[in-house]
Parts: sequence; structure tokens; C-alpha cells
Amino acid sequence: MSKITLESGLARATIMPERGALVTELTLADRSGKQQNIFWLPETFTSLDCDVWPGGGLPFLFPFAGRVWHDSQVLKYEVAGNVYSMPLHGFAWASSWVGVLKSSNTALLSLKSDESTKKLYPFDFEIGMTVTLSQHTLHVAIEVKHKTLAARTREKMPVALGWHPYFSMAKALKVQIPADTIYPVTPDGNAADAQRARDLLGIMPWDLPNPKLASLIIGDLAADSSRMDFSTHALTISAGPEDVMQHVVTWTNRPLEFLCIEPWMSLPDAVARPRGCRWLKPGENLAAWFNIECR
Repeated sequence: MSKITLESGLARATIMPERGALVTELTLADRSGKQQNIFWLPETFTSLDCDVWPGGGLPFLFPFAGRVWHDSQVLKYEVAGNVYSMPLHGFAWASSWVGVLKSSNTALLSLKSDESTKKLYPFDFEIGMTVTLSQHTLHVAIEVKHKTLAARTREKMPVALGWHPYFSMAKALKVQIPADTIYPVTPDGNAADAQRARDLLGIMPWDLPNPKLASLIIGDLAADSSRMDFSTHALTISAGPEDVMQHVVTWTNRPLEFLCIEPWMSLPDAVARPRGCRWLKPGENLAAWFNIECR
């Protein structure tokens, strides 16, 4: 399986195009010039199990970051009067992308609809991903295009994408995610009623590990960035545009090893929520980005 390696000074990133455009490894330099390993990857990870959730690195989530439901059936959704199945976190993470190294620190990757994707998602689409590495920063830019010809359909294409980074908890101390609202996660993976963030989590920053962050949805973001502080460095994690990336999901089942801080466009069950998806007309595009900076 092919790999793309990006380098910029002391920084290094590894991308696996055929494994869902997964960034498996990321090393950034902090402001003192020391290398820091950013992502966690499980010992059981294998590049060959492309249809198995990687459980580490930086998976990209498309077309829907969270679960969907139809008539109480999980992983089902309805569009244009038809019901389709959709795996958890979509299918882009389990798809084979085309990747090209454009320079020592920049890669371009693409994913296009085909017959297999149309069984899950009945639209012609194209996704362009640009991954850029600098000494202190990894920047991922996404552009989603609804390619279905207007003459063939009037249906809009629903998109509620996200990212699922696994941040290594080695030497992690505190985290802060500027927000006013939290949504506890229900047993079936949906969002419960909104609560005030301070009532559950107290005043930021929050000490790590924190069991209250093991599975939580955070909304009404007061800023487009979050921060994790370590004994050796600090990370600033941001996503945008602000009117597109409106939620952050925190999750872990190994709190001493990793914490996921996941920018999502929508709450779970995005298709059924009036504000959940962006509904792209034929020919319309959607742009989003994700940035990790080591300080």
C-alpha cells in the first residue's frame, strides 16, 4: 500500500491514500525546536484492513460524521423518498483515494463517487483534500463538489462532514474548548438535550484525563479553536469556517492513551435536523478546513 511522506524542517507526516487518506503519523516541532508526536495509533493497526475503522491517526468523515436514523433504525437515512444505509462516520475513511505529492510539504488527494458509493449515497461527488505541513502546523483543506448534472436531478446533496483525530495523551495536562453548550451522548449515540457547559464541566481549562469528556458533544462554540496543554508543549486545534464547523465531539475509551477532539458540522442524525447538513445544489461546492498547531 502506497504512502505519502511530507517533511518540513523537523516536522513529518505520513498519509495513506488507499486507507481513506488517513494521516497515520504526525510529528511537529514546538516553539523550542523539539519534536513532538501528535497522533496516537493502536498497536493493532494494519494498513491492509481498509474496511476496518483505523482507531487512530486522523480519519476524515464523509458524508456524515455521526450516526443517522430512519424510523428508529440506526445507520439508515432517507433522501428523496428512498432509504439508504450509511456506516458510522460515513465511507470516505474506508475508501481508496488518489494521492499526489505536489511538493516536499504538500499533498493533493481526491475521492470521486463510483458505483459502490452510490449504493450508500446516490450522488455524483468529488472531494479534493490538500494537506500542507509546516514546521509547527498541519493544515487540511477540503472541498466537496456536487457533480450531479442539474439536468439529471433537482435533488440537493446532504453533507455533514468532520474529522476524528486521536491525540496522544502522553504528558497531557489540560484541555479547553471555548463553548457555552454541551449535549450528553445518549446510549444509542444520539445527542441528548442541551445543557450549559459550565454546569457539567466547570470553568476551563479542564484537567486531563477527564471522564466527563469520554463521550460528549460540544456546541455553540465561542471561538474556532481548542487547546490542549502538555508538560512539553501546547496544541491549538481549529476548524472552519465558523458557520460550517459548529460542533466538537470529545471521545475516548483509553483515557490514559488518547483523547479525540473531533470537529463536526452537525449533531448526530444530521439529515433529519433542519440545521444539520449543508444541502448542496448540483454544481455547488462546500469548503472546510482543519488545523493543528504545536506551540
